[in-house]
Amino acid sequence: PRAATAPLDQLPFRSMQVPSQWHQHGVDYDGTAWYRIDFTIGEALHNKDLAIALPYLVWAHQCYVNGRLIGEAGRIGRDGQFISGNAQPRAYHIPAYLLRWEAGQRNTLALRVRSYEYIGGFIGPDIYLGSAHTVIEKHRRSEVWTVFLCGVIFVVALTHVISFLGRRKERQYLLFSLLAFSATCITVGLSGIMFFLTDEMLVHLLVLHYGITTVSGWLLLFFHEYFSVPYNRLMRALIVLSGGCLLWFTASLVYAPVFKYYSFYGVPAILGLILITFLYCFYLTVNAMRRNMEGARIVLIGFSLYAVATTNDVLSFLQFLSTARVHDEGLLAFIISMAVAVSLRFSRTHNQLESTYARLEESERRYRELIDKSTDMVFSLDRNGRITMINRAVRDYLGLSVKAVMGRHINDILYSEPQMRSLDQFNVYLMGQKIEEVLTEKNRVSFHNLFRTNLHEPRELDVEMEFMQTETGPVISGRARGRTEDEMNRMKISEAQSYELMNYLSLAETLAHQIGLGLTRYMEYDDAMSLRLALREIIINAIEHGNLAITFDEKSAAQNEGHYFDLLRDRQADPRYRDRRVYIRYAIDSRRARFLVRDQGAGFDHQEMMSRRPHDLNEQVLMHGRGLIYAVSEFDSVTFNQVGNAVYLVKNFRT
Repeated sequence: PRAATAPLDQLPFRSMQVPSQWHQHGVDYDGTAWYRIDFTIGEALHNKDLAIALPYLVWAHQCYVNGRLIGEAGRIGRDGQFISGNAQPRAYHIPAYLLRWEAGQRNTLALRVRSYEYIGGFIGPDIYLGSAHTVIEKHRRSEVWTVFLCGVIFVVALTHVISFLGRRKERQYLLFSLLAFSATCITVGLSGIMFFLTDEMLVHLLVLHYGITTVSGWLLLFFHEYFSVPYNRLMRALIVLSGGCLLWFTASLVYAPVFKYYSFYGVPAILGLILITFLYCFYLTVNAMRRNMEGARIVLIGFSLYAVATTNDVLSFLQFLSTARVHDEGLLAFIISMAVAVSLRFSRTHNQLESTYARLEESERRYRELIDKSTDMVFSLDRNGRITMINRAVRDYLGLSVKAVMGRHINDILYSEPQMRSLDQFNVYLMGQKIEEVLTEKNRVSFHNLFRTNLHEPRELDVEMEFMQTETGPVISGRARGRTEDEMNRMKISEAQSYELMNYLSLAETLAHQIGLGLTRYMEYDDAMSLRLALREIIINAIEHGNLAITFDEKSAAQNEGHYFDLLRDRQADPRYRDRRVYIRYAIDSRRARFLVRDQGAGFDHQEMMSRRPHDLNEQVLMHGRGLIYAVSEFDSVTFNQVGNAVYLVKNFRT
């Protein structure tokens, strides 16, 4: 194409509008084309060097003045064939001796441009021709400014990626960073900066079109996340179209013929999609501002600036205006406005968190003081039963230091006595059952257990445990205190009760403890607790050997292998035994305590067992017959029925 003569007057340079890419004008041509313009030189520039600044041209070009080559990007052969590619924006020096100064004489500027897959012509908008110093200086400033703009947007994107890594629940940081990366790709692509890094046109197209095909999707996702707007059909449809455009462009890189149709039809469709997306997001911003949402006004200002900049560039491109192009500046203002809005929300959230943390720290400090000053032994366990926290009351109750207890299993501070293995195992079994109950049923449990002091003596404590869910997982919060006595027990004259127990050892402990508290009215506490232990052993025998039919040999083998409680659980679930019950009746008055314990088992040879003397019992009898021997030593009368599945116990009180 040939333009009209354009004189260079007193201005240091002149801006000239040039055609855009020729395929956008319907020219289906892949090859080399010439652009030409004639100009005259005003007196102010006579005998002075000139310069010309060229924008990004596809894919290679040569610049001639009066028939002399003054510069090129890439290489084009004589017959127009492509040799090498480079599309960097360039500024070329025009020596004075190449120019014609006489009045009325014309100089000719010619550009030879090589296309890339049907894309040929000018990507950038303007050519600058004028004084060498002024034009080259302007070109350098333009390059520095463009690099600065791209750098700012890229840094904004990078900082929000880092913010997201620090707070992964805040998806708005990630979405905004991806949006800023897309904006960076668009700015880099439209300015031709990528060609300073590589001459590969494919890389440049990948960067540019990744930006324009993804910016709509990231913009939609960010605005819906930032303004807390539920997803709707329009938003989903726009995202699907954006993804389709990205797939279309990817296919064009793999299969060259598709690239032609992508350039002709895909790019205009994408630009239309971007316009619709911006209008939709503008609508969301206006609605957010009406709801007085934080950051909406700032984003609206950014929208307005970008809209003005884009409108100016469109009108300038259509030659309705002769103003400078400010699209990149408008895009930067838009990105910065959103960054400021995100930062304001982050600042507000951070201030709220600081305030919350301060209140939590104060609350935790007060809570810690309450725990440390508590007379109860307060502790917490992980799901495996290990002590993760315990207060200083552990020294008062057990004589142990906090440091010595922390990190150990709760079983390590339970009481054990070598010559009373079943009692030792029962304490562990009871604690294990209660921990499992708390974890599975997530409710509060109360029970009694024997703990070990630093002198290896037993200390009976009332224990309460409950379930707590924390960020690090389930935690069992517990509290233990000294024995509590029901005040009403002191007023009782007599009592009589009947119970029906299922086959759980913990029930034996609970009932024996309750009865033991009632006995303290008539006996010394230590004597009452000894009687309680003897009664508990009788009830446990009724469960184990009576209802569950566990023989002495089976119990011995299971204990030696460490699987006794597995055997116990299997028998409790066995249909043959699970419905059996232990029946207990008792009466206590000021003269004596009487107990009847009956199970639904087959009974045993109680006469043979009762005929043995304690010093004649072997190790197995120590393990299993201790309950009966203990009962004989504590009760004044122990009488079995003929079958051996019921026993009558009597304890006379001293008058």
